[in-house]
Amino acid sequence: MALTLTPLETKLLHLVLNGAAAPGEVKTGASKLIESLRNRGVSAEQITNTLNRAVPQYTRPDYGLIPCPFRKHKDELARDIDPNYLRYMIGWIRNHKDPEVVQKFGAWADDMETFLNQ
Repeated sequence: MALTLTPLETKLLHLVLNGAAAPGEVKTGASKLIESLRNRGVSAEQITNTLNRAVPQYTRPDYGLIPCPFRKHKDELARDIDPNYLRYMIGWIRNHKDPEVVQKFGAWADDMETFLNQ
């Protein structure tokens, strides 16, 4: 069972971990926090299990957050750029005669195609 703090416990936790809190406040707050947890029957295992739960990882990137490398929209996020411009730049990259351009921007073009096809 996952542990959820009450609003009072949340306030106490913030107080006792606040570096600017007075030592007396920290001591009293910590005591009240532990007392509240014990009164609710919260176990040490519940606390450690809740704290040790793995943070979910994204299974795929958000391609809309990729910045544009080209002058007109330099460093703007893909989600903020007209899709027609992105398609134009993908075509420009794919059909470019210079293989260095294709190599340099090919991954960006792949990502933009994925973004546009979502």
